[in-house]
Amino acid sequence: MCFGNAISNIFLTMNAAGVSSDAGNSVWPFIGFLMFLFGVVITFAGLIMASAAKREWNVFYAPHDVPTEDIKMKKKKGTRKGRIVYILGIIMLVGSFFVK
Repeated sequence: MCFGNAISNIFLTMNAAGVSSDAGNSVWPFIGFLMFLFGVVITFAGLIMASAAKREWNVFYAPHDVPTEDIKMKKKKGTRKGRIVYILGIIMLVGSFFVK
């Protein structure tokens, strides 16, 4: 009985809305963490896209279906797209440390 009264006393007297240290600023660390997490995922996706374009390890790839000029163009385009996504991920990673 004493333990239950102590817990109910704590929850009844706690005023979470009146705490001045969390006056609306607690959302920024969460946003920074989400930017960091998305930055890691986007960086990884960019590396995979660039690697797939260079090495052509796609699942449904048939070399006799596509002319060689199109393959070179797709490699170049896929590598460029992978690098752009990779750079965006790095920017998000670095930017997440400046969110306060």
